[in-house]
Amino acid sequence: MYQIPFSRCQIAPAPSGEIVGNCTCANGYHQIGYKCYTTVYLNGICEVDENCALDPDTSCVEGRCRCVDHMLEIDGKCSLGSRCLPSPYGAVILVVLLSIKAIAF
Repeated sequence: MYQIPFSRCQIAPAPSGEIVGNCTCANGYHQIGYKCYTTVYLNGICEVDENCALDPDTSCVEGRCRCVDHMLEIDGKCSLGSRCLPSPYGAVILVVLLSIKAIAF
């Protein structure tokens, strides 16, 4: 039985006499396929996309776990929801509306 890096393995004889084992990733790691990857959370430092894989809405971008393109970070989580951001044109729109109202009266 081969060893998965960063894992803990238990080996025991099966009733048939074969040696069987079970490997789990060590604390702070998670398994994808037959490999254990360091677990990194949103905004943490990563090396590969698999570090961020516990959250399917994140990927490793320029060395940090970030929300994927179609998602926004809201309150520390990736979300499809929109953020209400102030418009740089808000003051202009307000002045125009007030001007139109003043002209109408």
